[in-house]
Amino acid sequence: MRPVSDAGERVALPIADSGLVPASYDLQADVRSRIAAARAELGDRARVVVDQDIFVLVGPGGSAFDGAAHLAHDALGAYFNGRFSTRPARPVVVYLFSSAPSYEAFCQKRFGDKCKEVLGIYQRARREMVVDLSLGASTLTHELVHPIVESDFPTAPSWLDEGLGALYENPVFAGPGEIHGATNWRHARLIEALESPAEREEAIRRELAESKRQIEEHTGQTVTHLCYPWHVSGPTARRLAAQLGYRTAFCGKVRGVPITPVGGDPLTIARIGEDYVELLPGRGREDLFRILRRKWRRRLDRHPA
Repeated sequence: MRPVSDAGERVALPIADSGLVPASYDLQADVRSRIAAARAELGDRARVVVDQDIFVLVGPGGSAFDGAAHLAHDALGAYFNGRFSTRPARPVVVYLFSSAPSYEAFCQKRFGDKCKEVLGIYQRARREMVVDLSLGASTLTHELVHPIVESDFPTAPSWLDEGLGALYENPVFAGPGEIHGATNWRHARLIEALESPAEREEAIRRELAESKRQIEEHTGQTVTHLCYPWHVSGPTARRLAAQLGYRTAFCGKVRGVPITPVGGDPLTIARIGEDYVELLPGRGREDLFRILRRKWRRRLDRHPA
């Protein structure tokens, strides 16, 4: 790993929210002010490392702090190497603690409440991050993503923001400026949360039966026809539909079945294209030749010779 200097590294990247930063704004003065405030919190002997001119890492020092500073340096260099294009416009202070008690005590003192997360939090309004390093520093690479996403993609939904953080929770550095995520502690929980085949079948049965019951209760009519959710079904859904008393079931477009003929599977009825609805009896009924001519004309217009 490359050493991290107190000055960090300068990277020529666009600055986020430049319209919200006054022309007179002095980034370095703001960084110095945030360092002074952090040392007032932790004492004059607190270690401080500034990386990318934006991220102010502060902590009691020691091997855990040094390791976290190196990790942050490598991760930030990789994040801004083609993964994110806009860095934060204002400093982000990152408080690093090597034990859970010191982490919790700081949250209580700084925010007047216990830490909302076990390993790390990012306070957007304060532009402050607090990380517990006692179980490993990988939480830091997760939390660092949040202020970057906030600047680079301010309208990102929370699931994407958290997903990107989780992606780099167990980082692997293939080389300078490169990073990818490896399997982390979430994988076991995801596997555990997945339904077993038996659970999946029971869920499908429950939904088909309950929807049938509710419609019959509201209409007073026996329900025997089903439109599969999203027009998609599989063998299990078709078997259960038959067991529950559905006589017919409608899909979307079925591969190899442009239209379900007489004698076809009544639980896999293919939806006909909306063009063909005009063949139904009634005023303005179209004939098949005119419909097919219009369809082919549209195709030719989209893909001229």
